Amino acid sequence: MKNIAVYWDFENIHSSLCNLRYGEDWLDQFRGQRHPAVVDIGAIMQFAESQGSVNINKAYGNWAWYQQYSHDLHEFTFDLVQLFPRGMNMKNGADIRLAIDALDDLNRHEHLSVFIIVGGDSDYISLAQRVRQRGKEIIGIGVRETTNKFWINACNDFRFYSSIAALGAEGGSSAPPPQATGDIEEAKRLLRQAVFELQKHHGGEAVRMAHVRPMLTNLDPYFDLADYGCRSFDEFISRCADCVITSQAGQETHVKLIDQAPPAQVKPADISANVDLYRKILDEKDMPLPRPGLLKPGLLHVIELFVNQPEGLDYLNDVDKSLSEHFLQMNLSHATTDCFNIRQLIYRIRGFYIDKEANKRFLHYKNEDFRSLWEQIAHRLLDAIHEAIDGELDFAALSLLIQGDDSLADELAGLAQAAGQYRPKTPPAPFQAATVVE
Repeated sequence: MKNIAVYWDFENIHSSLCNLRYGEDWLDQFRGQRHPAVVDIGAIMQFAESQGSVNINKAYGNWAWYQQYSHDLHEFTFDLVQLFPRGMNMKNGADIRLAIDALDDLNRHEHLSVFIIVGGDSDYISLAQRVRQRGKEIIGIGVRETTNKFWINACNDFRFYSSIAALGAEGGSSAPPPQATGDIEEAKRLLRQAVFELQKHHGGEAVRMAHVRPMLTNLDPYFDLADYGCRSFDEFISRCADCVITSQAGQETHVKLIDQAPPAQVKPADISANVDLYRKILDEKDMPLPRPGLLKPGLLHVIELFVNQPEGLDYLNDVDKSLSEHFLQMNLSHATTDCFNIRQLIYRIRGFYIDKEANKRFLHYKNEDFRSLWEQIAHRLLDAIHEAIDGELDFAALSLLIQGDDSLADELAGLAQAAGQYRPKTPPAPFQAATVVE
């Protein structure tokens, strides 16, 4: 049985849920009153205990605010760390104290194998890296709407609070059961892509089911079982029975695609022709793309890299090295040129800048948000192709180049429509001589 250590950034999880339920002004609404009890502690502890034996259970916060949780805190024998708020923003510094304690426990207690962090801040990324370097597992728990996407990617496994609360409901918790809000067909497409990527890396048709969920999260950081009305990953796989089949090999479950054709192998001839044309255009404009499926996770990692190194990089080549290590960790097949191409695309939008005095390289502040960085690169790609063709843009073809399927077609079309500058070029009207009327 695995030995578990759980650390709660209680203000983070409590405030995130209050923001969702009562709005961002919830503090004003409850000023002078006891805060509402919104965190299902029992559901989270049920999940933690399902992972193994909980040896450490520490929570950080100003407990004068959270007396309404006293029964659950006593029932689950929490080690409560009191942190008084400081400064104008009333922050309690829980993230710093939590990270220090977790690192201390990591170094002192070799028997601990899994670290669970309840909180959604990007401040825990460095902690996750240290835990994984020591060969331990780190699991994050946070609220989908407020959790930092880079923190999600840094974990071996990440669970959204909504999914855990749904599991708690099955076990007798008062939390509501999950309601399916996502498109299960889209989830199946993502599942096929995840299994296909794992097949390319490991070889063979059957892959370990334990590897599938991390790959799904890598492809889509916000993948959540609760969106599809599922309480467990086994249940999700069962709902995808027309897409994959499972088998047992000793103590391990393996997953195999029913249809072994690559996700984007079959495509119309005209789209195929446009794919080749667009690839040639981008190569000629010195904007070659990495192999399909690498661009978006690569951009996410570059942002994470600079967030974790605020002092900057000595060389931009370090970006390529870090990307390669990241892709290896995520079991994503890649080549050195793929990493260079991602860096080159960021360079093309002037995404880096150099502090000449310190001789350090930084990511431009406007690009520290993934959405902004991705959209700038997407527009640059659309610009390059639009300048070279006369007809309409084929968004499905560009999506195939970037992602390996047409899943980005609608998003690219939306960006083009919002920009309003990618209309087909209209040839000039033929010259007509003036009619002479006598």
